[in-house]
Amino acid sequence: MDDSSERPPRSSSRPHDDTPLTIEELSLHARVSPAFIRLCIDLGCETSGGRLSQAGMIEWLAFNYEAVRTAAGLRAMAPIDGVRGRAKRALQLANTMLTLLEFAESRCTRLDEKERLRAVQKLVERTV
Repeated sequence: MDDSSERPPRSSSRPHDDTPLTIEELSLHARVSPAFIRLCIDLGCETSGGRLSQAGMIEWLAFNYEAVRTAAGLRAMAPIDGVRGRAKRALQLANTMLTLLEFAESRCTRLDEKERLRAVQKLVERTV
């Protein structure tokens, strides 16, 4: 898709973010729904022996969030074509986070959790 200079930097702020994990382990480690992880894999996120690292999933998602959003029935986002450099990386990461948050909200049944997820979404939107 884009050349490697356009890729968001890999950040491993926590130990094991680069460690390949099973879907269940990654779900617990990253606090992400196993259904979301499976959707990413179904849409082309590569695994190694059925294992995937948090950093690998986030990097893949930064370039494929639109496909995930479409498959999950989430609203489309404004295209970032023509945006370059740091601004593009910031938008990719923000859109990645929003995709994770909106997917979680769409599957959540507890009103208090939905409200917290929406509050975090607004915070992410305000930062870009």
